[in-house]
Amino acid sequence: MQISDVIADILKAKKEGVECWQWFDEGINQVSGAKGAGGVRQIGRMLLANNIGKVVSSVDGKISSLITDNPDINNLLIYVFSGISGGTGAGTFL
Repeated sequence: MQISDVIADILKAKKEGVECWQWFDEGINQVSGAKGAGGVRQIGRMLLANNIGKVVSSVDGKISSLITDNPDINNLLIYVFSGISGGTGAGTFL
């Protein structure tokens, strides 16, 4: 699916009143020929929100693998610090 199609779907959901997309500005569009967010923060946030399940699943799989491969681990603390200001390559994820 193209980003432009995803944007169209999100704008439709916003017009239908879907609460989680009310922050997305209607004038936002993908920069022609750009990959990913194309330097547009709202598109970066939209892509993260649209794919958060994949992100969580990936991190969960890595944690499960770590625990399985190291049976002596019985107290694992994981801290995630991130920002949603990305889209320009300046986002933060530690």
